[in-house]
Amino acid sequence: KAADQRTAAAVADRLPRITLSASLFSQEESVSSLLDEVLWNAVGSISQPIFEGGRRAAEVARTKAAAEERLYRYAQTLVTAVREVKDALVRSARQEEFIKSLRKQRKSAKRVLRLARQRYQQGDVDYLRVLTAQQSLYEIQLSLLEAKRQQFSNRIQLCRAVGGQWPASLEPTSLAETES
Repeated sequence: KAADQRTAAAVADRLPRITLSASLFSQEESVSSLLDEVLWNAVGSISQPIFEGGRRAAEVARTKAAAEERLYRYAQTLVTAVREVKDALVRSARQEEFIKSLRKQRKSAKRVLRLARQRYQQGDVDYLRVLTAQQSLYEIQLSLLEAKRQQFSNRIQLCRAVGGQWPASLEPTSLAETES
């Protein structure tokens, strides 16, 4: 809006100027002659540069170009903001899918560990199988924790992308909600 106003001022600067001036200083003794003197002293003038070398036309073109540039910058900022929000939403959805798959893997790893312990207690396998199953479970749990941390990071990026603020107070979640 300000750029449009500057353009309008540059266009108006190209038009002729009309100025009126009057002098109230007189040495007349009567009121009627004073009014006549005031009317004759009112001077009107019209001024317009005769030769400007295209300076004012160039100023109009410059202000129009500056206004267009600001408009394009604004549009680019909007496009960037929309892209950031879209990317954050996609990252969040993919991270949620990844967390679901890790939870399934953790469930399977727990089952494998339970079966390995049962087979070890029955004497069917050595303890190395139990340790391997336990290590696999711990690696999956570590990956799940890292995925949840990344999910929180993605949510923060989404909040920043939409221009919001992080809540002042967060309600603590129970351990049961965190495990599920």
